Amino acid sequence: QGHDEKRFWSPPIQGRQSPTVSFIRPRTNDKITGTVVVSVRIAPVEAITKVRYYVDAVLKKEFTSAPFQTFNWNTADLSPGLHVLRVEATDINKQIGSAELTVKVTAPSIEFLNPDSNELISGSVSVIIRITSDEKLSELRYFIDNVQMGKITSEPLETFKVDTTSLSPGI
Repeated sequence: QGHDEKRFWSPPIQGRQSPTVSFIRPRTNDKITGTVVVSVRIAPVEAITKVRYYVDAVLKKEFTSAPFQTFNWNTADLSPGLHVLRVEATDINKQIGSAELTVKVTAPSIEFLNPDSNELISGSVSVIIRITSDEKLSELRYFIDNVQMGKITSEPLETFKVDTTSLSPGI
């Protein structure tokens, strides 16, 4: 009644969307070992300011400049079994997008064929082992009493000699 009402229309404000993150490789339930190249797809990548890679909830790598989409993941320090890999991408608006997957880290098994367990040895000893692995191995390091005695980087990895002359007698 006598009041002038003024109404204004404004277009709806578009909500800010979090970045989208997805794995290219590895894939869920992949069996992996050694150093693995992790590749992700991030959109929109031009708005990203930070990407973090986690393994079992522990931060392994953080990138604050491009390229963000790949990470060389060394699995050597992980126990065999299932592990969760998570990637978080933060954009210029502090929005976070993430993806995670579960992979299985595999480890080779080794069986000693020669010498026999508890066999007395001396001098130069031929060692023969059987290696079972899902992947082709490129290196074998062997230890006595937690001291690395040698490293083999060419085939065959299953046969090598150990010089025991510098070792103390005993078990």
